[in-house]
Amino acid sequence: MERFMARQPIFDRRMEIVGYELLHRSGPANVFVPCNGDQASSSVISDVCFLHDLDLYAGNAKLFVNVTTDVLVKGYVTLLPADRTVVEILESVDVIPEVVTACRELRQAGYSLALDDFCDVPRWKPLLPFVDILKIDFVAIESWERRRVAKHYRPLGVRLLAEKVETPEIFREAAQSGYELFQGYFFKVPVMISARNIPAQRLHYLSLLAEIHRPATDVMRLADVIKADVSLTYKLLRYINSAFFGMRQRVVSVRHALLLLGVRELRRWASLVALTCLAEDTAGEVTRSALVRARFCEYLAEKLALRDQTQSLFLVGLLSLIDVIVGRPMEEIVCGLPIEEEIKQALIGERNSYRDILDTVIAYEAGNWEQLRDTLAPLGLAETDLPAGYEEALHWSQEQTALSRAA
Repeated sequence: MERFMARQPIFDRRMEIVGYELLHRSGPANVFVPCNGDQASSSVISDVCFLHDLDLYAGNAKLFVNVTTDVLVKGYVTLLPADRTVVEILESVDVIPEVVTACRELRQAGYSLALDDFCDVPRWKPLLPFVDILKIDFVAIESWERRRVAKHYRPLGVRLLAEKVETPEIFREAAQSGYELFQGYFFKVPVMISARNIPAQRLHYLSLLAEIHRPATDVMRLADVIKADVSLTYKLLRYINSAFFGMRQRVVSVRHALLLLGVRELRRWASLVALTCLAEDTAGEVTRSALVRARFCEYLAEKLALRDQTQSLFLVGLLSLIDVIVGRPMEEIVCGLPIEEEIKQALIGERNSYRDILDTVIAYEAGNWEQLRDTLAPLGLAETDLPAGYEEALHWSQEQTALSRAA
């Protein structure tokens, strides 16, 4: 049976990743409908232990795993490493003596514990001595109550996590109220700045994106664009001379490097580098998400036998967060890029085949299984086509990130 798993990042105040909450559904029989909570919780634990690579889904960050009463009492979560796991106690858990004992033992074993969708009511009092993190739903709880919880629990040494933080404004409110951890898609919402405030270096990378995606790429002109930036020149020569290519003789010319790469790989390399450089002032998760989306879109194109459109769909995924990275409206950005009209339409949200694929990728990424059902229908894809592609995209994005750092 295929397993469906996505992840949602958790940030600290510096916008650095501290963990990922796993968003799980089992195979196609129940991926889009509510399933037994105990089954879902135990499946996450067994999948991480036996099917998935922990480092792939969490890297150096912690893994937040939801547990029910039964899973907690039976100790299934102890299959996961204590130093890498945050045991997230669901709001539906019964605070019975066996649960209190299980929490005490988990804490003594080195696990971190979190209360999900916390409301400050007496029923949670027996568990509070063992809890490290309180997760507060910023949609369900009023602003005054969010502040009151922070004021009461921060002095006790409990870390506060604001969840369902969907805008930069809510992020700032939470941070000012004393919350230390943040979960939601606020980091994927563009913060607009005036055109005159875009740094010259960012404009240079936008120019690079424009140049490489012209219908007829001029290698000499592109070489001039790259040579105008010392860091780009260095990255390209490091890349082409890496062990990955196994060149017998060292390549020292930008033009020679571009000719060796070829137009397809050249566009991919330059797009990745430009995107990474553009995103230096944004959350690293934005870049990681763009890379995952790019490869996932390309993977789905291959599944749909759209091999002549794989490069276009790769670009759709890669540029899908460019508005967040640059801080400009998507319409304004794509207007200045010489990319095909269908890509532009998909990026600004107009319905076409590219947009259908991008929406599928975004729904899977967010663990929005109901929306995923709707996006898959017009594509004719099966749910079982997706998990392997998502994991492959995660692997690929890790490799590209490592190559970028090495350069």
